[in-house]
Amino acid sequence: MQPMYPLAEGVSLQQWIDDVVVETAWEGRSSLLPSFARAYIEASGRELVAVPAAKGCTCAVDWLPGARGYETIVKKSRAAMNRAGGIDRVFAVWLQGESDMPAKTDAATYVRQVTDIRNVLKKDLGLARFGIIRVGRFSSLAPRSDIPLEVRTRADEAIMAAQDALCERDGDFLMLKRLADDLITGDGEYVNPNAMGHFSALGLETLGQAAGRALGLAAARGNGRPSQPAADG
Repeated sequence: MQPMYPLAEGVSLQQWIDDVVVETAWEGRSSLLPSFARAYIEASGRELVAVPAAKGCTCAVDWLPGARGYETIVKKSRAAMNRAGGIDRVFAVWLQGESDMPAKTDAATYVRQVTDIRNVLKKDLGLARFGIIRVGRFSSLAPRSDIPLEVRTRADEAIMAAQDALCERDGDFLMLKRLADDLITGDGEYVNPNAMGHFSALGLETLGQAAGRALGLAAARGNGRPSQPAADG
């Protein structure tokens, strides 16, 4: 579970993000995508074109229009949609926020940034729903002494509350699962023993399966919007 491209001494965090965010979705790590896709297909009865564009150590601002992260989402998604053809519905699946916690992004700012991302995805890709896998208490678990635990806990809770608020206030957002916090704060096999606050391969598989089933059931019920046929992207 160690990164293939470690942050080297003398390289700024932003430079490192810019260097690896777009070219490598997983950096050689485990991913929840395979279990998500299998569960989605089983629950929805539909085919799926999945486009990975994830990158750790990023804040919501790194995915806003004009940022390299957003450009990557659009570029990869359009290429996949053109190659597959006949895409009926486009969903975004968002598991993010742990870096906004130590960055001290407040809830209102986070809601505004993610809403902006949703708005441009609707315009650029025809997004039907924006699914959120609510983040867990990453900042609270991180072993650091420079920020008091109560401050980190409040930062965690602010982002989690912001994600809840997005789904409660806006019908384009869909809360897929709140399971991440239970897995990441629990003991044992769901947690990466070498990286506090991160999932093990089993944790990612479990989270992906639960979220994929939730989105698949929503799609099967028509809550994924548009009508029938073709594949979903």
